[in-house]
Amino acid sequence: KGQGLLKASPAKGGGYSWKWFKSELGENGNSLSSNNIYSMEQDADGRIWIGTYGGGISMLPTPESENFVTVANNFPNYPQEIGDRVRYLHCMPDGKMLAATVGGLIWFEPSDTPELTRFHLVQKIPGDIRSLGNNDVIYMFTDRKDNTWLCTFGGGLNRLYFEDDIPRFDVYCSDNGLSSNIVHSAIDDDNGCIWIARESGISRLDPN
Repeated sequence: KGQGLLKASPAKGGGYSWKWFKSELGENGNSLSSNNIYSMEQDADGRIWIGTYGGGISMLPTPESENFVTVANNFPNYPQEIGDRVRYLHCMPDGKMLAATVGGLIWFEPSDTPELTRFHLVQKIPGDIRSLGNNDVIYMFTDRKDNTWLCTFGGGLNRLYFEDDIPRFDVYCSDNGLSSNIVHSAIDDDNGCIWIARESGISRLDPN
């Protein structure tokens, strides 16, 4: 965090060669959008997405690329004011990309034409039990049954699914017996149970 991106490539004869990428937006419009990198993810077509804390998202069209597509030079539809602080990136089994931010969940379908990428901001709707549990999303993962889960700061554990391109959520929180709604991480085991790392301990959820 704060030092940009370091790329290690296999070198001829063994070992690795190293390339350091840093944000230089004042001098290079194709550089990283921020040096505070919190997450990276490769989509189904090989693009490298970088989530930054303060600069939104950056993208390399291929692993060999050195010019970044960012909110500074492209992505006109990206909700930068709300989505500038990205905590985590995740690619769903169907190819949709998710960006967990402190202000909500952003989902999109990557495109070969970056300026046409449509970003959709999802936020908590008070009174709607199928909306996002909390806007501050910390971590995401997909379990062995291809269910995608979101860990939130204050909204418990959320299972994400789509109904006609509308994101909906099953929210597991203190109302369901979870002792804390601050969930830092989670993972599933071979039996389909979800192990939840809470602010004050560990819980197990059997979604079956």
